Amino acid sequence: MTDSTNNFISNFKNLHERGLAFARAFVFDADLAEDITSEAMIVLWNKLRGGQHIEQPQIYLFAIIRNKALESLRNCKTALLARNELSLASERDYNLRIKSAEACDPQILYSKEVQAIIKSGLKDFGTQTREVFILSRYEGMSNKDIAKKLGLSPKTVEYHMTKSLKYFKEKLKDYLPILLFFCINL
Repeated sequence: MTDSTNNFISNFKNLHERGLAFARAFVFDADLAEDITSEAMIVLWNKLRGGQHIEQPQIYLFAIIRNKALESLRNCKTALLARNELSLASERDYNLRIKSAEACDPQILYSKEVQAIIKSGLKDFGTQTREVFILSRYEGMSNKDIAKKLGLSPKTVEYHMTKSLKYFKEKLKDYLPILLFFCINL
């Protein structure tokens, strides 16, 4: 096995959870997001297993997910239009999600500048805020699960998430058009 394949296997759960969060940010449907993520993981796995070297598998995975989400959104919108089941508000919603997916460049999500800002922010946070943010955004845990794991009330978890998101909203304001739906869900 190649180093990329071994890396994929050891990081499968993290890649899958982050990919799932990324897909949900566009399609707003848990089952569809799961399907898209699973298909993208298979594509990535096949590329790696076939010996193709992929420098940054997560960025590659997110590009696949983005493209599959775009395809799904466009197909769903077209089907609803054909059946005359798309209200003006729903059409605006689909258009916004399609434009967001089109504008999202997975490469920028992991740019050194953005990562440095996030890393610096995590250092600035208190222990509890940092732990809550990491469990939520890096491990994909719900507020309820975080509260249970850390022995906090759900309101306390919400407080720490609000605090961290407010911080990142200010620090990442120049990157928000791209980060809006994924990185920190502002």
